[in-house]
Amino acid sequence: MGIIDSVTTVIGVLFSGDKELNPFMAGVVSTNIGAFLIIKVVATLFIASTYISANRTLIKTKNKNTRSFRYLPKS
Repeated sequence: MGIIDSVTTVIGVLFSGDKELNPFMAGVVSTNIGAFLIIKVVATLFIASTYISANRTLIKTKNKNTRSFRYLPKS
C-alpha cells in the first residue's frame, strides 16, 4: 500500500497538479522526486519488517494467553 501511495502521489504531483498533504513530504516531493520515493519505500519496508519481526516473536512465545495475542492472526 505504501508503494502504491508513493507512485500515485508522484503521478498526481507531476501530471495532475495535486499536492502532498504531509508538510514534510510536500517539501521533499516538490524539490526531489527521487528522494521522496526513497523515503517512502524505506518507510514502507521498515514498517513491514517491524510487523514481520513482531509476528515472529509472538508466534515463538509459549504463553499465548496474554493481552499481546489479542490481534495476532490464528495459525
